[in-house]
This record gives sequence, structure tokens and C-alpha cells, in this order.
Amino acid sequence: MKLRLECVKDVLEELEELPIGSHNLTAFQKSIEKHGEDDVLYTLVKLSEAEYINADVRRTMDGCPHIGGIFDLTFAGHEFLNIIRPPKIWERVKCAAGKGGTVCLKVVGDIAFELLREQMRSQMSLRQHLFRFWG
Repeated sequence: MKLRLECVKDVLEELEELPIGSHNLTAFQKSIEKHGEDDVLYTLVKLSEAEYINADVRRTMDGCPHIGGIFDLTFAGHEFLNIIRPPKIWERVKCAAGKGGTVCLKVVGDIAFELLREQMRSQMSLRQHLFRFWG
């Protein structure tokens, strides 16, 4: 299966909105409707492996993943989501990640961080320019 960026973002955002406690796959109804149950399950497993979420993931005898509970975002998960959340950043990240042909969450986070840093520098420069002009 492929790890789909849109599904990653949607699942993280949906988990962030859930109340504290243990949830199962059916709690991700919006993401399932948009991406399908298999993609959401796969995404949750990979987010757990990447330590972006706290979840009880096990494998059945035939190797299929089973999630006993999905609890919350980790600190790293919150940071990743906050970096990719701004719509302008997200669109640029998807464009940059798409050119590479593969999805690596670490690289996606790095790209988003650099784009966010660039945006903040630009805003700071504009503020300094306006302050000099009007100050």
C-alpha cells in the first residue's frame, strides 16, 4: 500500500479533534469516507510506527494490522501537524513532495518547516520595512 499525504493530514487533524481516551478505527469516519477504510488503517499503523500517534497496534496471525486503541497525538505528531497545517504551506509541500515521487514523512516535515521558516522571514522583513517606512 502507499502512504498518502492527504490521508496522513486528514487522520492527524481528525485525531486532534477527538476527546481524550481510547478510540477505534470507526472514530475516523470523515477520513474513512474520503480515503477508504484500508488507507486510513494503513495510515494509522504508519503514524504509530513513526511515533506521531499513540496507538495499540498488533498483527493478526496472517500479518494484518489490528488496532486495539488509538489514544492521541504525540508531541512529534502535534509538531508535524502544526507545521503542515497552513494551507499555503500544505499546497507547496504537496507540490514539492510530488516531484520526488515518494512520501517520506520526515522529508515532508522538513520541507514544510523550511517553507514555514521562509514565510516567517518574509513576514518579518515586511514588518521591518513598514516599521522603517512609517516609524
